[in-house]
Amino acid sequence: MGSKSELRLVGVAVTVLLLPALCLAVDSRDLYSYMNEVSEVLPRGDEEFQYMDLDMPAYFYNEKYDRVYINTNGILSFGGELVGFLNLPFPLGNPSIAPFYANVDTTLPNDTATIVYFKSRDPSLLHRMTMLVHDSFGNHVDFEAQQVFVATWEHVGHFNMQNDVQNSFQVAIIQGERDTFVQFLYPHDGINWIQGDTGDSGLPDVRAQAGFTGEDDRTFTLPGSGTDNVRHLTMSSNINQPGLWLYRVGPLSADANVEQPDTQLDQEPTEPRSCADGGRYKCHSAASCVNSNWGFCCQCKPGYYGNGFSCVKNDVPLRVAGKVLGTVNGEVLDTQLQSYIVMADGRTYTAISPLEEQMGTNLQLTHILGGTIAWLFAKPLGATINGYQLTGGKFNHTSTLQFETGEMFHITQQYTGLNVWDQLALDVHLSGQLPSVPALEKLPLDDYSVTFRRSGKGRLQAVSSHSFRVESQARNVSCTLYQDITYESCRGSEDTNAGKEESMLKISRVNLGYEPRERAVRMGMLGKTVVGDQFNPCDEANCGDNTVCVPKPDDTYDCNCKNGFTYVPYGNNDRVNCVDIDECAGINICDENALCYNEPGGYSCRCNPGFEGNGYQCDKMAAGQSQPTSSSYTVSTPATSYGSYNEVDSDPTADDSDQCERCVELAECVEGQCRCRSGYAGDGTTYCQPLCDPESVWNGEACVKETYVEEEEIAPFCTIVGCNCPTGYTLIEYAFNQICRRVPFDPDEVAPSSMGSCDVENNCSPHANCEWRDSVYRYECICNPGFDGNGYTCVEKEVSCEEDEDICDIHASCNYILNLKMSVCVCNKGYEGDGRTCHLAAECAVDDDCGMNSQCHDGVCVCQDGYERDLSDFCVRAGSCGGAYCAENAVCVIDPVQKIPYCHCPQGFIGDGVSQCRSIPPPCNVRNNCGLHATCAPSYRETSTFECVCNAGFFGDGFVCTPERNCANIPSLCDPNARCESTTNGYQCICNDGFIGNGSVCNTAHRLDDGFLLISQGVANTRVPLNGGVGFPVTMAFMSIGLDRDCAEGRIYWSDIAAQQIVSAKYDGTDQKPFITKDIVSPEGVAVDWISRRLYWTDSAKDTIEVASLENPEQRTVLISKYLVNPRGIAVDPHQSKLYWSDWNREGPKIEWSNLDGTERQLLVGSPQVALPNSIQVSMASGELCYADAGTKKVECIDTYSKQIRTIASNLTYPFGLAVTDDLFYWTDWITKKVESINLYGVRQKPINSPVFGNHKMYGMTAVTDKCPLFHSPCVINNGECPEDKICLINPRAPSGRSCKCTRNCNDVILDY
Repeated sequence: MGSKSELRLVGVAVTVLLLPALCLAVDSRDLYSYMNEVSEVLPRGDEEFQYMDLDMPAYFYNEKYDRVYINTNGILSFGGELVGFLNLPFPLGNPSIAPFYANVDTTLPNDTATIVYFKSRDPSLLHRMTMLVHDSFGNHVDFEAQQVFVATWEHVGHFNMQNDVQNSFQVAIIQGERDTFVQFLYPHDGINWIQGDTGDSGLPDVRAQAGFTGEDDRTFTLPGSGTDNVRHLTMSSNINQPGLWLYRVGPLSADANVEQPDTQLDQEPTEPRSCADGGRYKCHSAASCVNSNWGFCCQCKPGYYGNGFSCVKNDVPLRVAGKVLGTVNGEVLDTQLQSYIVMADGRTYTAISPLEEQMGTNLQLTHILGGTIAWLFAKPLGATINGYQLTGGKFNHTSTLQFETGEMFHITQQYTGLNVWDQLALDVHLSGQLPSVPALEKLPLDDYSVTFRRSGKGRLQAVSSHSFRVESQARNVSCTLYQDITYESCRGSEDTNAGKEESMLKISRVNLGYEPRERAVRMGMLGKTVVGDQFNPCDEANCGDNTVCVPKPDDTYDCNCKNGFTYVPYGNNDRVNCVDIDECAGINICDENALCYNEPGGYSCRCNPGFEGNGYQCDKMAAGQSQPTSSSYTVSTPATSYGSYNEVDSDPTADDSDQCERCVELAECVEGQCRCRSGYAGDGTTYCQPLCDPESVWNGEACVKETYVEEEEIAPFCTIVGCNCPTGYTLIEYAFNQICRRVPFDPDEVAPSSMGSCDVENNCSPHANCEWRDSVYRYECICNPGFDGNGYTCVEKEVSCEEDEDICDIHASCNYILNLKMSVCVCNKGYEGDGRTCHLAAECAVDDDCGMNSQCHDGVCVCQDGYERDLSDFCVRAGSCGGAYCAENAVCVIDPVQKIPYCHCPQGFIGDGVSQCRSIPPPCNVRNNCGLHATCAPSYRETSTFECVCNAGFFGDGFVCTPERNCANIPSLCDPNARCESTTNGYQCICNDGFIGNGSVCNTAHRLDDGFLLISQGVANTRVPLNGGVGFPVTMAFMSIGLDRDCAEGRIYWSDIAAQQIVSAKYDGTDQKPFITKDIVSPEGVAVDWISRRLYWTDSAKDTIEVASLENPEQRTVLISKYLVNPRGIAVDPHQSKLYWSDWNREGPKIEWSNLDGTERQLLVGSPQVALPNSIQVSMASGELCYADAGTKKVECIDTYSKQIRTIASNLTYPFGLAVTDDLFYWTDWITKKVESINLYGVRQKPINSPVFGNHKMYGMTAVTDKCPLFHSPCVINNGECPEDKICLINPRAPSGRSCKCTRNCNDVILDY
C-alpha cells in the first residue's frame, strides 16, 4: 500500500467508546489507498451492485462465503445483493456488513462521488492488518492476515440526487486461515448526512445504521446506529483511535455474536464527565452541551424541545406507536396503539385497534393511555415544562384505576424514545378488571386537572378522580387514578427544572369513543401545563407597546390595541404592532371654527382666535371682548369590551346634551351619528353585529382564526389493512396518497350569537330544554331525543327507510341516494311528495307535456278536435283502425280476445298491416330462383317454408352472394404455423399448439424459466426454488400484497397497496413497468388469464372486482361493485371460463364465482365453512378451487360441481398465501414465517424458511411450473371484434362465446347477478 494507506494506530486499545481529546481522529488521507491496487468501481446510481469472488472463504458468524456483494447504499452482503434501499431497521434479510447503511445516491454525473473496492495480498498491507489484530485481540496473537478486501465510499451524496453534503467511509474484511475480522474507518468530517430525503412512502428515511447481520438474523450494531448520534462514529472508537472500529466476525458459535477487542479487559468503560471529555457526543445534534458542578447536561437549541439528549422540532407533528398486550376482564389482548400529536398546541389523537366492540367500548375507561401522551406533549404555559422536555421520551409510567364498584385495573407503559422513523415507541401492558359498559356507548368525560408531585430523584406521582357518564343507563362510572412516573434525570439540570416538573396538567376537549367501522377506540384531548390552580396567561404575554392583554377561558390570550391605537401588520413575530390613530386626519367632532390636535390615544379640539368655547362648540367673541384662555375638548377613542365607552374630558361648562344617547353598546357617536365600532357592522342605533365568525377575531383589518382552530388536513394512521383518521376528520383518498380532512363545521349546531341565555329568555325550540352545560359554564338549549338542531331550531331526526320501510307511502319506494349516502323514501312515477306522503301528480302542466295532437286541460291531456285516443294512448285521427290507417291490401279486424280493432294482412300477403302488406312470392323450392353460391334451404324461422341462403364463405340475401375475405377463401391469411377453423364468428386463423399469436402471426411459445415459487413480502417480491434452495428478491416494492404469473409471456404481476398501482416485470425482475396506475385505491388480489390476455383484480377500498386487457391497460371495466365488503383473493380458471374471489367480511365471509364477464354470479361457499379466506387458487390438475383460511386454520379445496369440500391440511397457525402444483400444496404462514407444504397423500414436507426478509410477513404466492396450456380464445384476435369502447370477455353461455363490456361512459355495464 502506498503512502496514503499509512495508519496512525496507538499501541494500547481499550473498550471505551468516547475518547479523550488527545487522540487524533482519522484523516481522509489515512484511509487504505486503492491507487496501487487492481480495483473496480461501482456504476453510478442509487440501486447499483456488483460482486467480487474471494480467493479464500470469509467466515461470518457460523457460515462461510466466497463471494461478497458491494451495494450502493453503504453495505456489503453475502448470498445475494441488496439493491433497493430498504427503509427498515436491521436485520434486512441477507447476511451483511454495514459500515454506513443509508440511502446513498451517486447518480449525478459531474460530482466526485465514487465507490471503489479491491482485494489484496500485498505483504506490507497484510502485516499492518496482522499487527492491528494483535494489538486489539490478546487471545489472537497467532493470527496471520492472508487476504484483505477493502471497499471505499468516497464523497457520496444521498437520495434524491443530492450532493450538497457528502460522506466518506471505508470497510476492510481481514481474512486469516480461519478467523475473519472487520474494520470500519470513518475519517474526521467524513459523516455529514445521516438520512436521505423522504420518499414516496411518506415515512422519513431510517437514520444510517452500522453493524452486522447474520444468516439467522443475529444482529450487532455500533453505538448510535439508527439514531442521531450515528454521526459521532467519526469521534468514537472501540480501539482507542477516533473513527476506527475493529471486530471479530467469524467463525462464531450458534449462540454467540460479534466479538469486541479484548485487550486490557480490567479497564472498565468510562462515561464522560464533562462536555470536553466527550459529553458533547452524548447530546442530540440539535442540542448544546452545558457543564455543571455535577458533570454535564444537554439543552435543546431554539426551535427544538426535549431534554437535550433527544430533541424534536417545535410545531412539527409527531407520532407515537407501540404494542398493547395483557388481559382485560379475563380476555387476552394483543393489539396496536397509534397517536398523532399536533405539537403546536398540545392536541393528541390516540387510537387503539383492532378491538372487538365490547372490548373497545370498555377501554374508554383507560383514557390515561391518551392522557400520558397528552402530558408528554402538553403546551407549557408559564414556568413549566411538559413530559417530553423532562424525559426525552424515555420513562416508565405505571397507573392503577380503582373503581367505586370495586374493580382494579393496572397499566404499565414503557416509553423507549424515538425509533428509527422518528416515532415515539412504547410498550403497554394491561391487567385487571374494568366495569362493563354497554357496547358502542360513548363515554363523556369532563375537563380535568392533575397535579404532579416529585417523590424522589427522577420520580413523579399524582392522584386524581374521574367520572364517566353512561347516558343510556343514567349512571356514572367513577374511579381514582394513581400515577407513578420514573425517568433518568440529568443531575446538572435538576436546579434548572426545580419546581417546573411539579406543574398542573390541564386536560380539556376530551373526546372518547369506539368506532366499529375501524374497530378502534379513540382518545382525543388537549393538554397544557400551568403553575398552580390559577394561571394568568397574560403574565407570559409579550403583546407589544400600546396594547392590552385580554385573558381567555382556555388559558390563552388576545393582544388588543389600546384606545386610540390600531393594528398594523409588521413582520412575522407574535407581537402586535399598534400605532396611534390620527383622528384629525379623518372624522372628528371638533367645531368648524376649531383646530384638531392629534395626541397619543386621542385628540383635542381648540377654538380658533376670535372664537371661544370648548373646541367642540366655538362661538364668535363679542366686539371688544378680549381673547380668553384657549379651552379644549379632549376626546379619547372609545374603548373595546374590556373598558368603558366614550370617555370624554371636557370643560365643566360644556353642554352635556348630545344626540348619542340612542347609540347601541357596540357603537360610538361621530358627528352626532351612531357608528358601529371596528370589527362590527350595523346601523349603530338598533344593532351592531360582529364581522367575524365565532372561531375568528378582528385584527383591525380582517378576521383571523383563533389559536385552537383545528388543522384542515393531517396525515392518517395507516396500517396494512388501511388508513383511518382521528375523530373530527374524514379520510380523503387521492391517486397516490391519503389525507385526513377536518369535517366542516356545521353552523346549525351552534346557537346564534345574538340569542340571549335561555335561563333568562325562554327562547328554546318547543322540542328542546334549557340545560346547564359544565363544559361551557352556561345554560344552553338542547334538542329533545329524536330531534336534531341547535336548540333554538329543532327538527325531527331523519329515519332511514332502510331501517323502517313502513315510513314510506304506499306509492313510494325506499331508494339509496348516492350523493346523500343514505336511503330515503321516493314517490313512484306519477306521484309527487316527500316520499312519506305521496299524492297523484298532475298529468300535465302545459301542452308540450301531452304529445302530438293533444293539449293540456286542467292537468289532464285531452285529444284535439278531430282526434281520438287509441289503445296505445296516442291521439289519432277519428275513424282510423285502432288509431292507425291500414296499408294497401290490409283490412281492419277486431281481435276476438281483447276486442280491439287492428290492421291485418289477409292470406297471401305479408306485413304489419300498417306500413305494408305485400304479396308472398312462391318459395324457392317452387321457383328455383336462388342466386349463384346460394342454396334453397328450410327457413330457420319456420321449417315448413324454404328460402335462399348464401353458402358458407359467402354473404348476401340469397339472391346475390359475394365471397367473404377469410382464410377459407384466402389460405395465405394464416401464418404457416396456424390453421383455418370455422367458429361462431366465421372462419378464423388459429395458431397451432406450441405457438402463440393472433393466427395471422404465430410465434414459437417461449421456453421460460420454471420450477420456483414467487412470493410477495411487502417490500419485495422474492423467488424461491420449489426444491427449497436459496431464494432471492427479484423486484422491490412499497407494499406488495397479491401476485400472479403470466406463464405465456414469463411475467409477474403484483399489486402494491402503498403505491396504489399494479406493476409487472419479467420473472428475473427486469423490464419492470407500471400496469394500472389510475383509479385504483387498495388493490389486493390479482389473477392473470393468460389465454384471453386479461388481468383481474380486487380493490378492497372501492369494493370492486375489475378487469383490464394485458395488451392495453386503458381497456378496462368494473365487473362487480355490489354486495362486497372486503374482497381479497381472486383466481381465474381459463379452462372452465370461471372467475372466483374471496370476501373477508367478518360478518359473512364467503367465496363467490361467476363467468369471466361477471355474469351468473353465485355463492360457492360461505360461513361457517369459511371464516377468513385469504388466497385462492385453481388446481389445474383437478379443477377444484383451493383456499387458505386463517380463521378455520385450514387449507381446503371445493369441487365446483358437487360442492364437496376436502381438507388438505388442518391445525395450521395462520395460513395466508397459497400455491398449487400437480403434486404439492404450498402456503405461507404468518406465525411460523415459513413456506409450508404437503403432498397429495397428506404428508407434510420440510418447510422452507422465509426466503430473504425473515422479519417480513409473506403475502401472496404463485407457483411457476412447466404447465402452461395454450388454446384459442375468441377475445385474443382484434378484441373479439368488439367495438373500440368495449372489452371482450369470455362467456361460454353467450352464442358467440364472448361478451362485449363497456369500458367508459357506462350506464348499464356492471352486471351483478
